[in-house]
Order: sequence, then structure tokens, then C-alpha cells
Amino acid sequence: MIPTPPSRILSSIEAAEVLALPCYLILSGYARPYFPTTTRSHPSRVVVVLPDGDGSAGVVRSGVRPAEVLPVSVDGEQWNRCVVPVLRSDALTRDNPATWSLPSWEVVVLVGRAIGSSFAVAGYGPYPGGVG
Repeated sequence: MIPTPPSRILSSIEAAEVLALPCYLILSGYARPYFPTTTRSHPSRVVVVLPDGDGSAGVVRSGVRPAEVLPVSVDGEQWNRCVVPVLRSDALTRDNPATWSLPSWEVVVLVGRAIGSSFAVAGYGPYPGGVG
């Protein structure tokens, strides 16, 4: 059975801190979202970010093994409204050398800022890094 940690509504600041590395791992191909409660009638109420594969293979450029920081649960509505737009952002796509040529910790910071701003725009509190 796949572990499903409880999810809660995150503020923009919490989201930037909690989701920066898991979203970086998704963008890097080391993690994937899992939708445990999806049915034909409604989307999942919770989204769990899991290591892709067994989670122990391949140390990410940042020196972190995905299984060390995952699983992480996110409220389903916050995932759809705030996280998905960041994961689909042209600025963060793997095809963008301006982003992915940076050191991995800088990419994690960029992802965290994008997450925080996205949550702020969606109304989950102000984000000190500004919106935009």
C-alpha cells in the first residue's frame, strides 16, 4: 500500500518551504504525483508526491535522495490551483537552459518562489518574495 500522509491547507509561506524540493524532484524526473482518491465522479482530495521507482536510486544533483524527503501530501484543490501551474511553467521546463544550467539549489529556490507566489495569487496568504 502506498503511504498517504495527511494533507492540510498550506499558506503561501508554508507551501514555498514544504513543496519546493518535492516539485523540483517532479520536474527533475525523480518523483511523481499520485492521486489516491480519484474516482470517475471527482478528482482526488489529496495528492501525494512519491519517489519515482524505488526512491533510493539516483542521487539528485542536490545530493538528496527522493526517498529521504518523500512522500509529501498536498490538498487536492491547492494542487490543481497552485502547484500544477508552476509545474507547467515555461520558465521551469527542463528544456529551459537558463533555469536548468543553474546549480540545483538555485533551481529549488526558484521553484519555491514560484510556488509561494502561486499560492499567494490564489489567496492563501501574502508571500514575502512578492507576486509575479
